[in-house]
Order: sequence, then structure tokens, then C-alpha cells
Amino acid sequence: MKTIRNISKSGAYKVSITLLQVLICSSVAFAQHINLGKMRDISASATSTEPYDAKAAFKKVIGMLDLKDSKASVTMCTSLIGAPGIPKVNVATLPEIESSSVLERNRALAGFFKKGLADFEYLDQPATHRHTEIFRSLVALTNEFTPGASRTIILIESDFISSGHVAEFFDYKDSPSSLMDDFDKIMAAFKADSELPDLTGAEVILITPGDSELSIWATRWWRKAFYLFGFGASKVSIRAAL
Repeated sequence: MKTIRNISKSGAYKVSITLLQVLICSSVAFAQHINLGKMRDISASATSTEPYDAKAAFKKVIGMLDLKDSKASVTMCTSLIGAPGIPKVNVATLPEIESSSVLERNRALAGFFKKGLADFEYLDQPATHRHTEIFRSLVALTNEFTPGASRTIILIESDFISSGHVAEFFDYKDSPSSLMDDFDKIMAAFKADSELPDLTGAEVILITPGDSELSIWATRWWRKAFYLFGFGASKVSIRAAL
């Protein structure tokens, strides 16, 4: 009888632990937060083989988040590369809905989609500015992210030829591969300008036509930067289009 009672207590304990684990996992799932950043280069040197379609770009990016069957909250930041002055960052937020109300979730999604699309449409500006301050725009963008997010995605559309007050990649136009030889020197200049953003575990997508040797090597430079020095991204991919 004592043995049966002990077994029952042991079984009840195991069931309690299992239920607790389920509740913990559920709370983590509900508390999932995604940071998403989208940057678009409008400097005069930037080139693109495709016209910018804000609605199509927004739809593709939203598709990456898989929000339909998720209760994740989102901080979506967008910024231009090459715009004059201090980089402007637009932020659209999808808040966490504590209740299980489908109506509240749908209302929140509608507001998020409306603001997010407007922010993507803001990125559709003519390429006129002479500087390509990728690093400063990146710092401004990541400063708006929510700390402790479970997932971070950054998409950057550019030729990646940094040009401005901090670094001048056009100095390497006669020997583009030398960018990699001067990797540490260039990164030190960025670090001196601003604290490096912490993107540990982030997914970074570099979107570029890669239509010149300088652009190709500049993109490789940024890929290495995101992976190896200070940024800490877990995955960096290069694409010709979104």
C-alpha cells in the first residue's frame, strides 16, 4: 500500500512537472518578439536593375515573419541610406496581445500593416545624395530595436560602396580586392565613429545587383563585417533581389 501511494505521488509529481514545462513553453511562444529592419540606398552612386515596388517589397518581408498563425510582437524599422542629415528611422510596432481575442489581434495586425506599408512607401525616393553612409544608418536603425528579441532580421538594399565621412570605398576603385586587406583599418574607423551595433544571432540579407567589381568586393567586405567583427550575425546571405 505504501509502495502504491509513493508511486501515485511520484506520478503526480511527474505530471505536475510536465504541465509546468508546457506552460513555460507556451509563455515563451506568446512572448516571442521579432525585430525587423529594412534599409534602402538612395545615394547617387547606388544602382538597381529593378524599380522599387513598395507594396511588393512589404508583402515579401511580411511573408518572412509568418504572422498569420503566430502571436509574436514585432518592431519593424525602416531607414534610407544616402538621405541628407541624421538618418531618419520610421518604426511600425505590432504589440503583444495579452488576451486570446482574435478580434484584438486582427485589429493590431491591421494597424501594423497600414503603418508598415506607409514606411515602405517612404523608402521610394529618388537617388540624389552623394554620400552612402551605410554604417551610420545601420547604427540609427538598430538603436530602435527592442532589446532581447527572439529573432532579428535585417535587409539592406544597396551597392554597399560606403562613401562619406567615415569610410571611402571609392578610394579602392582601382584595386577593389584591397578592401579586404584593409578590413581592420576600415572597421577601426567605424568603431571610432560610433559603438558597433550588437546583432548577435541576427539574420542579415544583403540585396545588391553586384554590377561592378567594386560593388562585389564592397559587399564581401560587409558580409565579413557582419559575421566576424563586432556585429555577431548568425547568418548573412547575399541576393540579387528581395
